[in-house]
Amino acid sequence: MTAQAIVSDQRQSNYRQVFAIREFRYVFTAHSASMLGSVVTDVSLSVLVLERTGSPFLAALTFALGFMPYAFAGTLLAGIGDRYPARLLLVTCNCVSAATVAVMAMPFTPIWALIVLRFAASTIQPIFTSARAASLPEFLKGDRYTLGRSILRIVNQSTQIIGYATGGLLLLVIQPRQALWIDAASFAVSAVLLRVGTVGRPARITDRKAQGTLIRESLSGARAVVRQPRIRALLFLWWTAPALAGIPEGLAAPYVRQIHAASVSVGLLMASAAVGTIGGEVAIGTLVGPARRMRLVVPLASCSLLPLAVFVLRPDVIVAIALMGLTGVADAYMLGLDQWFLEAVPDELRAQAFSIMFAGIMLTQGLTISIGGLAAEFAAPSLVIAISAAVGTVVIALVCRSVLRTAPSPSSEESISVG
Repeated sequence: MTAQAIVSDQRQSNYRQVFAIREFRYVFTAHSASMLGSVVTDVSLSVLVLERTGSPFLAALTFALGFMPYAFAGTLLAGIGDRYPARLLLVTCNCVSAATVAVMAMPFTPIWALIVLRFAASTIQPIFTSARAASLPEFLKGDRYTLGRSILRIVNQSTQIIGYATGGLLLLVIQPRQALWIDAASFAVSAVLLRVGTVGRPARITDRKAQGTLIRESLSGARAVVRQPRIRALLFLWWTAPALAGIPEGLAAPYVRQIHAASVSVGLLMASAAVGTIGGEVAIGTLVGPARRMRLVVPLASCSLLPLAVFVLRPDVIVAIALMGLTGVADAYMLGLDQWFLEAVPDELRAQAFSIMFAGIMLTQGLTISIGGLAAEFAAPSLVIAISAAVGTVVIALVCRSVLRTAPSPSSEESISVG
């Protein structure tokens, strides 16, 4: 699907129409299964490593390895999504992930191998995620693409809420290695669903002569993506707002300790932003049309961190949960941002652009959460959250200014839709 098709089709769709598409139902079910299994693995592996080694550092490292590969796989391997058929790539990634996690579940696998396998499995994830995102416009036309992306984000938020709670309860009745078999099975189920339920389509780049080595092509594609001012501005918005919004989640436990609240409040604080995100996405996706969603991107993104400034007053848990929830609601700007991003990216660079986008989100979130944690060593968590909200609001405003400055003129959009 080309950017022109997105621009010309401004008719509002709804979530029911998205689910009416058979291919998307399979993608949705496959994504839900693998996501839930992955979240259970995050919990199980951390507990397993801690039990075997007694080292909090190794347990935390095992968890963090789920994010680190995005930094290099999202750039050095970005081109793979455009040079191979999407269904083949998605099924292969799931099969390799299933095999990798199955080896982790074996009782003879040593700790060092668990860590290596965790890194290997996590390297596959950005390839899979970008390939799936780039394939959605092939069968989700017009506004259905935006709502389809919204549904998958809702799945991500929901499985984090359900999965972390379920994972903890699951480990009360089974061993961590047994729980890993659930993740291996979820990847296998996902592979079967994608193979059976999606259509085989050719790669977006079919000229073998135009293809160099994968790494060279990926780097070349990355340069082509970031050289375009419009795409670069949109990438910065994708990266900055989620990264800065992640700081209070990273400081949830220190903040709860600061205000002397019950430890159960940590989970409620971390879940509140996800609940707000789900509510905001569903509301804007259902009630607001495509054109208005794009007009809401800048206002919602610019105001998204403002509720967090109230943390300077050290609010109690109930108020803090509400503030985090409001920040999550503002994440509905991503609906319009999805539309802008797809319009701006050339079809032949689609998977690479999504790969760079996801890599940047994971990397910047990791950096800002780490910086926030370091700052909380020297200042009260409430003050760190409030200052990050103030500074973040200014940064996002500057990024939004760049987004508006690079927006195509109405005359060019009209010429595209007429043509």
